[in-house]
Amino acid sequence: GGGGGGDDSDDDLIVQDTAVLSLRCPVSGLICKTPARTRSCSGLAVFDLDTYLQLNAKVRKWTCPHCAVSGRPNEIIIDGFLTRVLGVLRARVSAHGGGDTTDVSRVEVEPSGRWRPCPEEGESSKGDGAAWIPAEAMHGVVLGIGGSVLYVPP
Repeated sequence: GGGGGGDDSDDDLIVQDTAVLSLRCPVSGLICKTPARTRSCSGLAVFDLDTYLQLNAKVRKWTCPHCAVSGRPNEIIIDGFLTRVLGVLRARVSAHGGGDTTDVSRVEVEPSGRWRPCPEEGESSKGDGAAWIPAEAMHGVVLGIGGSVLYVPP
């Protein structure tokens, strides 16, 4: 049987297969503080909200740096899932005395919402790699206005 058309009109982030998502902003090259994309983006790639807004306040292009669709301020959405992922990653670093930034730049996500950090490109992933983090671990992560992470359960 065929089935499964090519209609991508829904707004929910749905991963069909296991996907590797970058946490790095294509504009700044840094790990996103607030991962965002436009409502019209066809893919799951994100950019850092503040970097995007600062850049476009000057150049006024307002297009997604990944897919070039229009991305005016009212067309931007914050990726709540990746914001929570970043909150968990930062909390883990902070718990080990490493400040509040993470050096993880890519994560692997399953359709169930389970995820894990990926090795950097060029590093070999010996064995199975990092441990998977269940989707349920994200339920206690509290987001504030504008996507800031207010609380991550221990």
